[in-house]
Amino acid sequence: MVSQLRIYRIREGLMDEWLDLFFGKLIDLHALVGIPVPAAWRNTADPQEFVWIREFRSAETVEEQEREFFSAPERIALGDVRGTYVESLQVRVFEPMEVQ
Repeated sequence: MVSQLRIYRIREGLMDEWLDLFFGKLIDLHALVGIPVPAAWRNTADPQEFVWIREFRSAETVEEQEREFFSAPERIALGDVRGTYVESLQVRVFEPMEVQ
């Protein structure tokens, strides 16, 4: 498994709409193509920052799973989500380690 930590700066005034879309549609659309979203946070010190995690089967399947997600008719119907809501983003990729 490999995880992405995604840090988004949501456009001013759009956080409530973003949260409705994210929790109302995007999490389920990710699940449809086997990309779990186990956690999401809103930064209390910076109300425009939204952080979330999504998980992939392996580093080798990320591109395939993303392609499947973005080509799903339900996702296409949402239009340019990033362009509408996301001012900037950072993606960090993590692999699990055993905690001892």
